[in-house]
Amino acid sequence: MPTDMVARWIELARRHAVVGGDVFDLQLIATMLGNGITRIYTFNRDDFAPFSELEVIVPGVGEPER
Repeated sequence: MPTDMVARWIELARRHAVVGGDVFDLQLIATMLGNGITRIYTFNRDDFAPFSELEVIVPGVGEPER
């Protein structure tokens, strides 16, 4: 785990308005970015679409959302 994950998580929380359980999406995103992962395959496109850092792909749909 990258040593700056918590700092990255806090920075994401400052830049994006999140409430409730969405903080766990931020934790996932911070972990992904800290490990150089920028693409996510998910059926929950709306949860990740606000994060321009990510390429969001819905399985079976095709092209990534940016």
